[in-house]
Parts: sequence; C-alpha cells; structure tokens
Amino acid sequence: MPAKTLLEKAKNEVSEGIELQQQGNLETAILRYRRALMLKPNYFQALQKLASIHSSQQNWAETIQCYQRIVDFKPQLPTPYLKLAQAAQELNQIDRAISAYQKALELKSDWPAVVYKEAGDCLALRETSIADAIAAYQKAAELKTDWSAGFYTKLGDVLQKHQQWDAAIAAYQQAIELKPNSALLYLLQGAAYFKKRLV
Repeated sequence: MPAKTLLEKAKNEVSEGIELQQQGNLETAILRYRRALMLKPNYFQALQKLASIHSSQQNWAETIQCYQRIVDFKPQLPTPYLKLAQAAQELNQIDRAISAYQKALELKSDWPAVVYKEAGDCLALRETSIADAIAAYQKAAELKTDWSAGFYTKLGDVLQKHQQWDAAIAAYQQAIELKPNSALLYLLQGAAYFKKRLV
C-alpha cells in the first residue's frame, strides 16, 4: 500500500477524532487517534491530540508516553518537552521531569514566567539541580514582579541551600513585605542571617 494512501487514511482518522472530541466523545476519539497511529506511528497531530485528551483526564502515564514519542522524533520542538515535564512531575518522575524542563528551557528562552516558576519548583527537588532552580526562579522574578510570599520563600530556601545568604535574606524580605504577620518568614530570614555570620 503506498505511503500516501496510509497518510490520507491517518488524516481521515484524525479528522474524525477531532469531531468526536469536540462532541465530547473522548473514548471514541482516542480510538480514532490510535488507528491513525497504527497507520502512521509518528503522526504528530494524532499524538498531540491523544496526549491532550490523556492530560485532560489526568492519565499521566499515557500523556508521558505520547509526549515521549513526540520528542523522540521531533526533538527540536520545545512545547512537547514542557508538557512531558509537567506530566512526569505529576507522577513524581522527578529526574525525567527535570531533564524535560531543562531541554524545554534550552530550546526556548521566552516562556511565560509561570513556566520558569514550575521548572524552579521541580529543579529544587534535587540537590544537584539547585543552581538551575535558582536561575529558573530568578528568571520568573524578572518576568513577573507580583508573585506571592510563597514564591519568594521558595526562592529564599533554594538560595540558602546554595549558600547565597544575601540573596536569600533579600528574598525572605520580599516575602515578609507581602506577609508581614508570618513568624515563620522572620525565622527563616533570621536563620539566613545567622548562617551568613558563621561562614
């Protein structure tokens, strides 16, 4: 059977899948996208649509599988790496999530601030990625200045882990300004001052 015929059949399956998805018939749409992939295993649109449905259903294992296939044959696209990272983080596959976030940030440098914050949250979970977490949080802070006290607290925490005392103290101060009645924030800032004096 000629490849063009297979592609046309795959396109038809995807078109039908899109219609079914718009009608809310997700299970049948999934079957259509899978049929398209049986015809053309790396058919981008079918994988993307399938991943979208699995993500909306919080079926993270299937979501990961779809985005992994996409990045395997289209490694130059940053968004599938981001989606892969987010899904992997949902399943606590931290190393996979970190790797995917790093690749997404490497391929594209103009993500919205929230992406850098999410990447920072994930990167901060591994001691070996603290420097990258700091960079991600700092980029998020550059892009958006109205973060919550929680954001600045996390930034202060990772800065402390990296022994950047002055920057940690400043981050805690920003958190304190947003949440002045939090005794914990004063305690964290005081601990940073104390540790700074010890070194």
